[in-house]
Amino acid sequence: MINFEGLFFTKESYAFLKSLEKQKLPISSDIYHCTFKLFPDKNEVFSNLIGKEFEVEIIGYASDEMNSGFLINIPDELKEYYLNYDENMKLITPHITTSINYGAKNRNTQNLKFEKFNKSYKVKGIFGMNVRKNNKNVIIIDSKYIEYKNYKKYNN
Repeated sequence: MINFEGLFFTKESYAFLKSLEKQKLPISSDIYHCTFKLFPDKNEVFSNLIGKEFEVEIIGYASDEMNSGFLINIPDELKEYYLNYDENMKLITPHITTSINYGAKNRNTQNLKFEKFNKSYKVKGIFGMNVRKNNKNVIIIDSKYIEYKNYKKYNN
């Protein structure tokens, strides 16, 4: 079962974004991503993009007591594939959730009041999908399976 498809950011991008995060909350994903489609239908699986690297622009940051994350600009070549709608069929603001508090949901990062940066930053991500396989979340990029621990606690 495909949980979602989207951009999974490289280790270098992860480290860079982690360094920019002003408020680190207790729960952090071990791989940052931007969801393009949650539970895609068969015609919404973009296998032609799997494994391709894209650069996105980081244009803002926000946090509150529940969510912390970045506002992003999706490249023009990917905009038609961004089908991430909420339950009211409103397009979700493209973002990267970097950390959340206990009881929070990643998707609520979109509701933060983002402050735009004076300059933008570029990070790289690889298009792929998160699937459920043998009771584990697995990321598929370029036909390779990468085991994915959904969340981990900070070891601070």
